[in-house]
Amino acid sequence: MRFHRFSPKLFAPLALLTLAVPGCRDDAESPTAPESPPASGAVTAAALPKFTSLAAGGAHTCALDATGAAWCWGAGGLLGDGQGVSRSTPGRVAGGLRFVQISAGARTTCGITTQNLAYCWGEGPLGDGGEQIGSYVPVAVAGGRHFRNVSVGNEHTCAVTPGDIAFCWGLGHWGELGTGHSQFSDVPVRVYGGLRWRRVVAGGQATCGVTMDDVAYCWGFLLGGKQPTKVPGGLLFRQVWVGGGDYTDAQHEEPDLPHACGITPEDKAYCWGYGGEGELGQGTGLSSSTPVAVSGSRKWRQVVAGFYHTCGVTRAEIAFCWGINQWGANGNGSFLRSNVPGRVNGGLLFNSISTGVLGLHTCGLTDVGKIYCWGYNVSGQLGDGTRTQRLAPVAVVAGN
Repeated sequence: MRFHRFSPKLFAPLALLTLAVPGCRDDAESPTAPESPPASGAVTAAALPKFTSLAAGGAHTCALDATGAAWCWGAGGLLGDGQGVSRSTPGRVAGGLRFVQISAGARTTCGITTQNLAYCWGEGPLGDGGEQIGSYVPVAVAGGRHFRNVSVGNEHTCAVTPGDIAFCWGLGHWGELGTGHSQFSDVPVRVYGGLRWRRVVAGGQATCGVTMDDVAYCWGFLLGGKQPTKVPGGLLFRQVWVGGGDYTDAQHEEPDLPHACGITPEDKAYCWGYGGEGELGQGTGLSSSTPVAVSGSRKWRQVVAGFYHTCGVTRAEIAFCWGINQWGANGNGSFLRSNVPGRVNGGLLFNSISTGVLGLHTCGLTDVGKIYCWGYNVSGQLGDGTRTQRLAPVAVVAGN
């Protein structure tokens, strides 16, 4: 079954938007705005289960609840509910599987079950070794290997086994599978080099990972070769993330320019790669081949590189975003770009944040298991019951 291909190049900012009105607080960082109310007649977020993890994709968003059940909302065909219909509120993924981790990419979602098996759904390649290019329901990744985490990018996916071995599958034209070759594989292939990985993160057309001894490597388009290449600069990282997007041409020969970010063991954030839209957060619109410190003295819990923008959560659970803001994904109540971290409006505290590989929207998860999203919403990926673009966080609500 062939699916529609999603591309941000097809979308333009909406002329008429629902804006959150900035307000004033005792906050030296930046002004904040009150939380935007849910759509009229929508059920409140309290009717939803408590969510424990979150994954924003290209035109969809997914999450896990406390029982391990997966929920998705947004563009039809990417939701795993067997229907192929877009929805603007969360719906259960079909099949009754229970997951311990989930990752949403540009057009695909994958999860690790309680049995440490990987399943994927949406547009392919799904890693199932089959001829189909996508599935409306979860399908098992070929090989029966056990994995402890998975990460979905634009058109490739990577996962790490309990034995710290990394595998990738999907498109590999730019070397993003890390095998030393330009190849496509619809089954997992081992990443070259024999390194022991804590986590590997798939981006647009590049991949980055951190080994068990905190050394960061990248491979693929502009960030490394066709096999793991050590990130220059000598810094150690406990976490890395790589962004990027789709392609700038119809022939898929010119990928969007990627950037990557990492957090050191001392909780300092650094970014590198393309910085022309301010996504490196160091105060300029300059690119850098080596990691540069994100402006400020904050201690970071998480930093996530998206599509020409970056978001993070500090140890104090305060969310910041920076970079391009054409779709409102920075959550600052405007379309203004920022070269340094700017606080997300609303005064909410988040324990994690997610911006998809294509980075048109951003979502955050609170300590009480509620999800708030902001940015582009043409497919209902914000989950607020509307398809209205939002410039500040709105609560994900339950459907009818």
